[in-house]
Amino acid sequence: MTHKRSVLVYSFILFSITALIFRVYYISQDTFISTSVNSSNSFLLSVDKTRGMIYDRNNTPLVYTDSSYTVAVSPSIKSKTYLHSVLDEQKFKEIEEKFSKSTPFIFKSDKFIAESDDVKIFLTSQRYSLNSICKHFIGYCDQSLSKGLSGIEKAYNETLKECSGELLLRYKTDALGRTLSGVEPQTVNKNYKSEGGVVLTIDSKIQKIVENASLLLNGNGSVLVTDTKTGEILAGVSLPQFEREKISNSINSNDSSLLNRNLSAYNIGSTYKIVVSAAALIKDINTSFSHTCTGNIKIGDTVFNCHKLEGHGYCNMKTAFANSCNPYFIRLGLSIGKVRLLSLTSLMGVGKSIKICDNIVCSSGSIPSVDSINYDTELANISFGQGSLMATPLHISQIVSAAANGGYLVTPTLVKATIDNNGNKVDYKNEKTARVMPQNVAETIKDFMIYTVTSGTGRTAKPQNLLAGGKTASAETGWYSNGEAMVQAWFSGFYPAENPQYTIVVLCEGGNSGALSCAPVFKNICDKLYEAGFVK
Repeated sequence: MTHKRSVLVYSFILFSITALIFRVYYISQDTFISTSVNSSNSFLLSVDKTRGMIYDRNNTPLVYTDSSYTVAVSPSIKSKTYLHSVLDEQKFKEIEEKFSKSTPFIFKSDKFIAESDDVKIFLTSQRYSLNSICKHFIGYCDQSLSKGLSGIEKAYNETLKECSGELLLRYKTDALGRTLSGVEPQTVNKNYKSEGGVVLTIDSKIQKIVENASLLLNGNGSVLVTDTKTGEILAGVSLPQFEREKISNSINSNDSSLLNRNLSAYNIGSTYKIVVSAAALIKDINTSFSHTCTGNIKIGDTVFNCHKLEGHGYCNMKTAFANSCNPYFIRLGLSIGKVRLLSLTSLMGVGKSIKICDNIVCSSGSIPSVDSINYDTELANISFGQGSLMATPLHISQIVSAAANGGYLVTPTLVKATIDNNGNKVDYKNEKTARVMPQNVAETIKDFMIYTVTSGTGRTAKPQNLLAGGKTASAETGWYSNGEAMVQAWFSGFYPAENPQYTIVVLCEGGNSGALSCAPVFKNICDKLYEAGFVK
């Protein structure tokens, strides 16, 4: 009897302990479930994401210049009925399937839609538009806008990512995760449309002038406008352009439209006569140094032709420069000597890459070494810009600017500053300018270039208002297309002549000549700058 009572007592105690354990477990699970429901009784809908801004020098946005409507919808009978009544049939069919799900969604609308129950509308910005400018320097991102793939977007990717933001809606949900119809969602702004980003040296108004003028180029090429005194890049176009919405087309094509030609090296041609003239003057060779051009000149066993086959006749340095006489400059180059000529070429930046901002540099171009020139024929070839001499439009801009600004070599730059999310600005430090030729030499070259536009090969570049200076070039490439030799045509100059503000470099791949293919583009830009009040 005592044994049976002990078993019963023991069983009761065991049962009670077991029941208590289950009760504690049940309570803990109930608390866990309640906590889970409370922590997930809302749904976050991403309405729009933004990336750091890119501005021109006047703080005018170069991205997010176009807007569209984004509609946020909480699926319900009310929202479905309303949108069916205000959207066209095709648009409604695109979103109809989404009403079968319980989660809110967004869609883009090309027209304004009034808000209604469970329907909210936002004016959101598009990073790129069809009419966006300065594409090659700005570059482009991946579709998520999280990674820059070229240009400033790539070079300053971390800065632009730090200034990214997002606009969200927080919807109330029931225990099953369904949004509560009729309950206004809460707007959540996570650094959305931050004003932080990168400020470029580009002037958007000048950029538009240059992009319109570039349409006159009959072929691929580039146009570059820089500040003559500082080197700041005010505008830049590379042709052909690319469409950000169809990057794959550019990748698969043979037109190298993603290439920024302002950063690429080309044969220099007669633009180099600026350097040759400067080297001669620095060596104290007088401008009266003369040569009678008969249409060709023989150096050793090699005959070099002038572009004017009947010859220019008697030339001094000024008239030979203006008429781009090759035999004259061959004689001049031989008189200067390879050491002096190539030393000045290097001093003026050719053969060295140019850093226009953090993480963007141009091609170094090329100049022959002194030791590689062993014969007069080799020096003769270089003296009028042929052979292995190659430079980018940025290098040419440096050379022209030095002649126009009194002899100082300026470094082309693309960025003025960066701005963080708090509005703090950090200015980009440009390299100091350095004198590469005496002022009197620069003034003489400047005079040669003005005479080229008024009376020489550059007459087609003469602006309607005020004078300009410049140099034509038609560089042989050694390439052939359809059996014809390809020429890189250039016109490089400054405007206005009296107090140069703008250095303008125009390049046309496979052009007829600098005078025919490029000089009219230069003239158009000068005229439009004057008309728009940009000339002081």
